[in-house]
Amino acid sequence: MKRVQVLENQIGLVFKRKKFQKVLQEGIYWFIQGEQVFVFNRDEVYNPPLLEDTLHLKPEVASELHLIEVGDNQIALQFENKRFSKVL
Repeated sequence: MKRVQVLENQIGLVFKRKKFQKVLQEGIYWFIQGEQVFVFNRDEVYNPPLLEDTLHLKPEVASELHLIEVGDNQIALQFENKRFSKVL
């Protein structure tokens, strides 16, 4: 068994056999072998592994994440507190 802790400003995504299962809120969770859990800070930008094309269509995920798609010939600029932070 595997123990995972999701802190106050974090979110967890659970996958089983590379398919999305559920969203984890703050708390301590136990998982059996074969389940993967990815924990993300809500304030940071990520390119999550195992991200399915339809993941953002699931209501429990869409309400927790901001999905930004950037095309091959495009760039995205990230600003924090009205200041340039980085290029995505």
